[in-house]
Amino acid sequence: MAATQETYTSVYNVSEEWDYEWNPRDQMTRAIKYENGSSNNAGSVSYEYCLSCGGALSKRYEYGAGTGSAAGTLLSGLRYEYDGLNLLRVDEIYGASLSESGPWRIVEVSTHRPGLFVEEISNPVQNKEIGIDP
Repeated sequence: MAATQETYTSVYNVSEEWDYEWNPRDQMTRAIKYENGSSNNAGSVSYEYCLSCGGALSKRYEYGAGTGSAAGTLLSGLRYEYDGLNLLRVDEIYGASLSESGPWRIVEVSTHRPGLFVEEISNPVQNKEIGIDP
C-alpha cells in the first residue's frame, strides 16, 4: 500500500491600516493598528518623551486589541532613564496585573565613563607612544 500525502494550501490576507498621533515637537506619541477594515484596533503602542533629556524617549507602552481607538490591555511597558543624553537604565513593568504605575524592574544597566578620555591622554606611557610631551 502506497502512502499518499495531501497538501492543503490556503491564502490568508490581512489588510492593515495604521493611525499615528504626534506631539508638537514632531515625535510620535501613539500608533494604532487596525486589521481587515475593523473599527476596533488590533493593538497600539504609546510613547512618552523626556523634555529635560533633549526629547529622548522615556516610556514605551504596548497594548493589546481595544475597542475603537481606545487602548486595550497593557501588554508591556519600558521606562528609559538618562543622565543628560546618556542612557543609563531600562526598566520594564512586571507582575500579574500590569499597570502603567508599575511595579518596575531593571532590565538593562548601561555605564559610561566620561573621564575615560582624560585618563587615556594623561597616561605617560601612552603619551610617549603618540608623541605628546606632558
